[in-house]
Amino acid sequence: MKLHHAGIQVKDIEESKKFYKTNFGFESPFEKVIEGEQFDKIMGLQASRIKFAVLKMPGTEVVIEIMQFLQPEQSINPGFRHLAFTVKNPDEWYEKLKTNHVEIVAPPHTISQCDPKIDGKRMFYCKDPDGNIIEIFKPNENMYSEW
Repeated sequence: MKLHHAGIQVKDIEESKKFYKTNFGFESPFEKVIEGEQFDKIMGLQASRIKFAVLKMPGTEVVIEIMQFLQPEQSINPGFRHLAFTVKNPDEWYEKLKTNHVEIVAPPHTISQCDPKIDGKRMFYCKDPDGNIIEIFKPNENMYSEW
Protein backbone atom coordinates (compact mmCIF):
# COMPACT_ATOMS: atom_id res chain seq x y z
CA MET A 1 0.00 0.00 0.00
CA LYS A 2 1.17 3.48 -0.83
CA LEU A 3 -0.22 6.90 0.09
CA HIS A 4 -1.19 8.39 -3.23
CA HIS A 5 -2.82 11.78 -2.62
CA ALA A 6 -4.80 13.97 -0.25
CA GLY A 7 -8.14 15.40 -1.30
CA ILE A 8 -9.32 18.81 -0.16
CA GLN A 9 -12.75 20.36 -0.54
CA VAL A 10 -12.61 24.03 -1.43
CA LYS A 11 -15.11 26.88 -1.70
CA ASP A 12 -13.68 28.27 -4.96
CA ILE A 13 -11.54 25.97 -7.10
CA GLU A 14 -10.05 28.80 -9.19
CA GLU A 15 -8.95 30.68 -6.09
CA SER A 16 -7.45 27.49 -4.64
CA LYS A 17 -5.57 26.62 -7.84
CA LYS A 18 -4.09 30.12 -7.87
CA PHE A 19 -3.12 29.84 -4.17
CA TYR A 20 -1.32 26.48 -4.60
CA LYS A 21 0.39 27.60 -7.81
CA THR A 22 1.52 31.00 -6.53
CA ASN A 23 2.64 29.87 -3.09
CA PHE A 24 3.88 26.32 -3.66
CA GLY A 25 4.49 25.95 -7.40
CA PHE A 26 1.78 23.34 -8.09
CA GLU A 27 0.57 22.83 -11.65
CA SER A 28 -2.94 21.71 -12.61
CA PRO A 29 -2.60 19.05 -15.35
CA PHE A 30 -6.18 17.77 -15.11
CA GLU A 31 -9.54 19.47 -14.51
CA LYS A 32 -13.06 18.22 -15.05
CA VAL A 33 -16.65 18.69 -13.91
CA ILE A 34 -17.76 15.31 -12.58
CA GLU A 35 -21.35 14.20 -12.14
CA GLY A 36 -23.69 11.32 -12.90
CA GLU A 37 -25.03 8.11 -11.48
CA GLN A 38 -21.71 6.31 -11.02
CA PHE A 39 -20.23 9.32 -9.23
CA ASP A 40 -23.29 9.50 -6.94
CA LYS A 41 -22.80 5.81 -6.06
CA ILE A 42 -19.12 6.32 -5.25
CA MET A 43 -19.80 9.43 -3.15
CA GLY A 44 -22.90 8.06 -1.42
CA LEU A 45 -24.85 11.15 -2.53
CA GLN A 46 -27.67 11.97 -4.93
CA ALA A 47 -27.50 14.45 -7.82
CA SER A 48 -23.94 15.44 -6.89
CA ARG A 49 -21.77 17.58 -9.15
CA ILE A 50 -18.23 18.81 -8.55
CA LYS A 51 -15.49 20.82 -10.19
CA PHE A 52 -12.38 18.67 -9.79
CA ALA A 53 -8.68 19.40 -10.34
CA VAL A 54 -5.45 17.52 -9.79
CA LEU A 55 -2.57 19.63 -8.51
CA LYS A 56 0.93 18.21 -9.05
CA MET A 57 4.22 19.59 -7.80
CA PRO A 58 6.64 19.36 -10.75
CA GLY A 59 9.51 16.94 -10.31
CA THR A 60 7.90 15.17 -7.35
CA GLU A 61 5.23 12.59 -6.61
CA VAL A 62 3.27 15.11 -4.52
CA VAL A 63 -0.39 15.20 -5.65
CA ILE A 64 -3.36 17.05 -4.17
CA GLU A 65 -6.89 16.68 -5.49
CA ILE A 66 -9.11 19.69 -4.95
CA MET A 67 -12.84 19.68 -5.45
CA GLN A 68 -15.57 22.27 -5.29
CA PHE A 69 -19.04 20.85 -4.76
CA LEU A 70 -21.57 22.49 -7.04
CA GLN A 71 -24.32 20.15 -5.78
CA PRO A 72 -25.12 19.64 -2.95
CA GLU A 73 -23.46 22.95 -2.15
CA GLN A 74 -25.11 23.65 1.19
CA SER A 75 -24.44 20.27 2.83
CA ILE A 76 -20.69 20.06 2.16
CA ASN A 77 -18.13 21.85 4.31
CA PRO A 78 -14.82 22.92 2.75
CA GLY A 79 -11.64 21.40 4.19
CA PHE A 80 -9.91 18.06 4.31
CA ARG A 81 -11.79 15.53 2.17
CA HIS A 82 -9.85 12.25 2.02
CA LEU A 83 -6.63 10.25 2.00
CA ALA A 84 -6.13 7.87 -0.91
CA PHE A 85 -4.18 4.61 -0.89
CA THR A 86 -3.28 2.58 -3.98
CA VAL A 87 -3.65 -1.19 -3.58
CA LYS A 88 -3.34 -4.22 -5.86
CA ASN A 89 -6.86 -5.51 -5.20
CA PRO A 90 -9.56 -3.11 -3.92
CA ASP A 91 -12.09 -5.95 -3.63
CA GLU A 92 -9.87 -7.83 -1.14
CA TRP A 93 -9.47 -4.64 0.89
CA TYR A 94 -13.23 -4.08 0.78
CA GLU A 95 -13.87 -7.55 2.21
CA LYS A 96 -11.17 -7.13 4.86
CA LEU A 97 -12.49 -3.75 6.00
CA LYS A 98 -16.09 -4.94 5.92
CA THR A 99 -15.11 -7.95 8.08
CA ASN A 100 -13.47 -5.50 10.50
CA HIS A 101 -16.74 -3.51 10.67
CA VAL A 102 -15.25 -0.43 9.03
CA GLU A 103 -17.93 1.94 7.70
CA ILE A 104 -18.04 1.61 3.91
CA VAL A 105 -19.61 4.41 1.82
CA ALA A 106 -20.32 2.12 -1.16
CA PRO A 107 -18.94 -1.16 -2.57
CA PRO A 108 -16.01 -1.06 -5.05
CA HIS A 109 -16.85 0.48 -8.39
CA THR A 110 -14.90 0.67 -11.65
CA ILE A 111 -15.09 4.11 -13.26
CA SER A 112 -16.14 4.08 -16.90
CA GLN A 113 -17.13 6.58 -19.56
CA CYS A 114 -15.77 9.51 -17.56
CA ASP A 115 -12.31 10.31 -18.95
CA PRO A 116 -9.52 8.09 -20.39
CA LYS A 117 -7.16 9.19 -17.63
CA ILE A 118 -9.41 7.76 -14.91
CA ASP A 119 -11.60 5.18 -16.69
CA GLY A 120 -10.78 1.72 -15.35
CA LYS A 121 -9.89 2.98 -11.88
CA ARG A 122 -11.45 0.57 -9.36
CA MET A 123 -12.21 2.25 -6.05
CA PHE A 124 -14.31 2.65 -2.95
CA TYR A 125 -14.50 4.96 0.05
CA CYS A 126 -14.59 4.00 3.71
CA LYS A 127 -14.41 6.07 6.90
CA ASP A 128 -12.07 6.11 9.87
CA PRO A 129 -13.44 6.26 13.45
CA ASP A 130 -13.72 10.07 13.23
CA GLY A 131 -15.61 9.99 9.93
CA ASN A 132 -12.63 11.01 7.77
CA ILE A 133 -12.90 9.52 4.29
CA ILE A 134 -10.29 7.06 3.02
CA GLU A 135 -10.16 6.15 -0.67
CA ILE A 136 -8.89 2.68 -1.57
CA PHE A 137 -8.16 2.22 -5.28
CA LYS A 138 -6.29 0.46 -8.04
CA PRO A 139 -5.33 2.97 -10.72
CA ASN A 140 -5.68 2.28 -14.41
CA GLU A 141 -2.50 2.17 -16.51
CA ASN A 142 -2.80 5.79 -17.66
CA MET A 143 -3.82 7.40 -14.38
CA TYR A 144 -1.54 10.29 -13.49
CA SER A 145 0.98 9.05 -16.08
CA GLU A 146 1.23 12.47 -17.74
CA TRP A 147 0.87 14.42 -14.54
